Amino acid sequence: MNIRSLTSTTLPLGRIYRSGALTQVPAPMLSQLLTTYNIRTIYDLRRAAERETAPSPTIDGVETVWIPSTADGTVYWPDQCGVQRKKEVPRGVPTAAFADVDGVEAWKATYRNILDTHGHIFKTIFEKIRDGGEGAVLFHCTAGKDRTGVLAALVLALCHTPRAVIAQEYILTRIGVEPFRNYLFEHFFGMSIENAAGAGIEKGLAEPGVLEMCETRETSILGFLDWMDEKWGDADNQGHTCPGVHGWFIKEMGFEDSDRDKIEARLGVKRA
Repeated sequence: MNIRSLTSTTLPLGRIYRSGALTQVPAPMLSQLLTTYNIRTIYDLRRAAERETAPSPTIDGVETVWIPSTADGTVYWPDQCGVQRKKEVPRGVPTAAFADVDGVEAWKATYRNILDTHGHIFKTIFEKIRDGGEGAVLFHCTAGKDRTGVLAALVLALCHTPRAVIAQEYILTRIGVEPFRNYLFEHFFGMSIENAAGAGIEKGLAEPGVLEMCETRETSILGFLDWMDEKWGDADNQGHTCPGVHGWFIKEMGFEDSDRDKIEARLGVKRA
């Protein structure tokens, strides 16, 4: 579902993939992840409850990795000095906020929260890419939109992808989830679209912000990248297309410039 290779003017096809949950993918197609696309490691970004409802499929020759986020409760993770620190669970964003000014501020807050809840997971994935190994990597959440979309934007930004291209890749999810909208509706609302009218679900969908949360707009991811620039885009990173992402990678994740160079080499990045 919503499966595609991350690619851009600087990142070649077939090095790293993104998707939604793989639960509904038929077994013959799952086997092609290895045999056709050489995907050998899958990172599941979902919460524990999501995995219980829709378990990750077993694919011969492919390792599925799941690391708890702070959305699953208290998580302790080493800081840059190796000291175990408690990661706090961020406060949720009110649904109605997504109806204000295209929801730009609400999406900033949502994606900022994802950086907080999943930052340690993202770091593990970047370490995997840096250290290499056989095959390509795929990461996914449930719809392949927000948690997956944030990580995809970070990867593309570290690969010196122009911001406009990052935004274009982000909104491809509009197309990617369309064939699975019935499955996603049932996953999030607990019933089929056909049964929703009789249950009064349509009234809830009319609440301010609900439909806006389902949309995929360029302004959502670009506003988030702007926020990262404001927070981490200092003079040391101004030569990059997304200086805030590079600053975050060094200052918050504890990586060095040499780590970034290794990631670029592993992914075959070609700078403009």
